[in-house]
This record gives sequence, C-alpha cells and structure tokens, in this order.
Amino acid sequence: MAIYYWVGTTSQDWNTAANWGTTDGVAGGYSTPPTSGDDALFTALSASCTVTGTTAACKKLDFSQNGGYGSSTAVTFKITNSTDHVTVNGDLLLSNNVTAGLTYSGSGQLRVGAGTGARTLTSNYGATGLALTSIVFTLVGGTSVTFALADDWYIESFYLQSGGSYTFSGSQTIYVTSSLNAANPLTEIAGSGPTLVLYGAGSITWDNVLVQMTMNINTSGSLTIGTNSGSKYGFDTSTLTALSVGSVTCNGKFYLGVHGNCTINTGLSVKWNDVTTENSSSTVTLGNDLYITGNFTPGGNTNTITFNGSYSVFVKGNLSVGNNITTGTGGGIKGNATLMLQDWTTGTSWAGTWAAGGITAIVKINTVVYSVNSHAILATQAYYSTGSLTLNP
Repeated sequence: MAIYYWVGTTSQDWNTAANWGTTDGVAGGYSTPPTSGDDALFTALSASCTVTGTTAACKKLDFSQNGGYGSSTAVTFKITNSTDHVTVNGDLLLSNNVTAGLTYSGSGQLRVGAGTGARTLTSNYGATGLALTSIVFTLVGGTSVTFALADDWYIESFYLQSGGSYTFSGSQTIYVTSSLNAANPLTEIAGSGPTLVLYGAGSITWDNVLVQMTMNINTSGSLTIGTNSGSKYGFDTSTLTALSVGSVTCNGKFYLGVHGNCTINTGLSVKWNDVTTENSSSTVTLGNDLYITGNFTPGGNTNTITFNGSYSVFVKGNLSVGNNITTGTGGGIKGNATLMLQDWTTGTSWAGTWAAGGITAIVKINTVVYSVNSHAILATQAYYSTGSLTLNP
C-alpha cells in the first residue's frame, strides 16, 4: 500500500500520475495513479480534481488531511458523468474545513464498500464541514461489509449498487435530501443504532430499498415513494414515523413487516398504494392509523401476521388474505387493531372484495366493514373468527 497526496499541478485529471505526489504539496514520485490498495489524501494544498470518462479507485479516501481540502483555496471535486465513479475500498473521510470553498459536482458516483470488513464513514459535517451534494453516494455490496458512522451524514442522492443487505453501526443519523434508491428491488439497509431520515424542502424519492432501521419522514417538500407500478420497497424490524410531510405520491408495492416486528406511525401523512406482508408471522404495531389506497394482502401460505394497537388499518382496495392456503393450516391476519374496509377518501361504500387466495383464509382481528356492497364478501371462501365483525349497509 502506498500513500498518494493529490497535488493537481499538471491538470485536474485524477488518472494523471503526475498530479499525485509522495509528499503533501509536491507532485511527482509515482508512475501510476492510486489503485484499490492505495490511500488517496486531499489537503489544504490540493487543487481541484476531476474524474471524467473513466473510473478511479483507492483504499482510503481522505479529504481531511493537513488542514482539510478547501480550507485555504476554493476547490472543486468533480465526478463528471453518470458512468464515472471513484471506488473506495476502505474508510471515507470528507473535509473537516471548507472555509475557503469546496464544491462537490458532477453526476457520477462515489462508491464505498467493495471488498470485505468494516468501513468507517466520517462526514465532518458541521460549522466548517459540508454536506455531500450532487455526487451520488453509492454503497457497493461486498462480503460481510459493515459501515460504521463516525458522525451524522447529509447526502443528496443515496444509492445501493447491488442487492443483499447493507449494515450500519453507530448512533448517528443519515439525512437523505433527494433520492434513496437501489439497483435491485427490496435491497436491505439495516442497523439497530442509526436513524435514516428523508429530509428537506425539495423533492425526495424512495424506491427499491427495504429499510431495517429507525426511519423518519421529515420533509416539507414532495415525496415520491415508488417511481412506478412495479416498484417494490419496504420496512421492518424498527419504527417508521412520519414527522412532517408535504405532498406524497405512492406507487408500486410496500412490503411491511416481512422479516421482523416493526412499528409504523404514518397516519394520513402517507397513503400507501398496495401493501403486502408476504408469508410473515411478524407483529406490526400501529402508532397511528394505516391508510391503504390500493390492495392489502396480509398473511401467506402458512403464517399469520399480527396487527396490534388502538388504531385501524383502512383499506380502500381489495383485501386478499393468504395465498394457496391449505385447509386447517391457513395463514392470515390477527391482532387487536381494527380493520376498516372503506373508501375513506369519500366516506362512501367500499367497492373492493374480500377474498382468500386459496381454500381458507383466516381473519382473527377486530373488524369493521363499512357500507359493504352485496358482492364484496366471499369472492372465494373466507373464514372469520374472534373479535367483532360489523357490517354497515
């Protein structure tokens, strides 16, 4: 492993070896740019840097050395095109002092996490730090890679490059101000300590990511959850809360409580499209009413999902309980919450159907069915027991 100091006296091109030096502020000494096993350091003496028409790599990428990148001269770190990227195989440290000026620009990706082991992520965001804007912050799937947060992160675009699960440690917060997305549907981002916040006054998109950490929605702008009818995203194993929400549009399918118990507290702030719990036996605790504008598919082949809390699940679309359920062993939905089958947007008759996916679907929940059309119940056989079933014609 070698230590490379970015000088940038020849040009702004990362891949020009003459721009790097063995000593801070002095170019020369290397015949090639950094490789995936070398540390790349940016300091107060470093000039602007650009990655264009190529890819770049290093072990550790550190903008905080010797006074901090952008502390004495205004500089720009640019990853120009969407096909350009810098892959970081070790720790990432952003500048701790940008008083003279530092701009992150371009539409490329800053990729972190290739290989194995733990990665420490330090944003140095604060009085003299800077949020990571413009450049897409990307996590790259590796074998047993974990990400330790040294402090809070403010990220404009957060992208998960491949499927699988990304695990974070620490008690810090990740603020996403524009986009939370992944290359594959239901890519998992997890952590028992950190908090993920969709934050800000602009437009934010959440798609393809299954969140398994404490999550808050705190935005006064517009939020799009699921970009199209085929979108898949989800939440489980922690608490999801809508603190403040401007306008919300939901598309595709929301996977709720699929891998573990969770609490959801979104109320009327978020009106979900289709919701499924797949074949889960988890418990979903309602911290507020849950509103579903599309179809609700709880339970599965053999397992029964539990909804608890002194709130209601409102379903405007169809209720489909179970899938290919065998008599006597069927899954379904239970709990002490209330299931409201109702067009709650207008308060008029429910136009959906209540159907079992197979022979027998089990519903053991306090249930109120409001203004049911004559055709609504028993599109196929459905079984109800326990609780109070109320029909309001």
